[in-house]
Amino acid sequence: MSDDHWQQLEKAYQREGVVIVLGAGVSIGSNLPNWEQLIIGIAQKCLGDKGASVVKELRQHDYSLPAIASVIERRFRQQGTQAQFLEYVREVLYAGLPPELYRQMMDEDRKKQFVEWIQETNPTLRSVASFSALKNQTASFQANPLVYGIITFNLDALLQTYVNARYIMGGLHFLRTIERPSSDYIFGRTNVYHMHGYLRFDAFAGDPSKESGDILLTEQEYFDFFNSPTSVFNYTSLYMLREHPCLFIGLSMQDNNLRRLLHYSKVERERGLIAEGRQDRVERQTMRHFAVMKREGDAIDEWIETSLQPLGVRVLWVDEFHEIPDRLATVYNAAGASWSDVF
Repeated sequence: MSDDHWQQLEKAYQREGVVIVLGAGVSIGSNLPNWEQLIIGIAQKCLGDKGASVVKELRQHDYSLPAIASVIERRFRQQGTQAQFLEYVREVLYAGLPPELYRQMMDEDRKKQFVEWIQETNPTLRSVASFSALKNQTASFQANPLVYGIITFNLDALLQTYVNARYIMGGLHFLRTIERPSSDYIFGRTNVYHMHGYLRFDAFAGDPSKESGDILLTEQEYFDFFNSPTSVFNYTSLYMLREHPCLFIGLSMQDNNLRRLLHYSKVERERGLIAEGRQDRVERQTMRHFAVMKREGDAIDEWIETSLQPLGVRVLWVDEFHEIPDRLATVYNAAGASWSDVF
């Protein structure tokens, strides 16, 4: 069944193109923390030696990570500032980065070092970057026109930095970071929507014109974010989910907010097809998304597939995550381009 789903992704990619949706699994290969590790690290920064035990105890009492982040931030704000808290988040986020790259200008030598580091440590991020690129007739690179956008739930700047260092498009960058509502669309570039905020690690770290000063980490921030259906990130996500097949990479697909958006977009499309008298197309046109996931075992895998089917998501199983580059290469080549030109 999994191979059938990969073939269906190939057809969807050739016929319609895709939106790529990224989670923490895309960055952890480069020694970046997952969400729980990030919260533990922030707790240790803010609360000292007892930080990790505070997180552990709250988790044992079924507190969510955003709720725990709220506790940590509130306690820290009694003596520190929001700017200091944000710097702690940045330090924990990039603790695994080669220290010679942290808060440094990305000159040619550092760009080369960064590209080599990503290629050595993170085949998943490398393959996502390759999938977003297309080599043109002038032997430079451009945005892949079959990738309509990238939605990321990650705070980090690894993808953009790698793409900007690895690919040349006439001196321009073909990824456009959308980290705030005021960010403008630029023709010929692929928008990267940072749903939870955007923190840089280079010399522009902390520059309010180059990154987002607002991040989603605490419970209150999540409440405000998802209670605003007209915010650029909410309506953009719903639009992307409704209009295009989405390819989820590095996500567990367990987040309730993401599942809610998938449900809303699927129901809206179903109702439209039924109103038009096209009931025969409902299943084909609403089962249109794909999630790359690692096999856990026959029984649990079956339940995972069952839980995602009502949300319009097919599972693309891999035995190990290092299979992702070869799998994406097959999809990419199916549209007539050459993976070897970009990978």
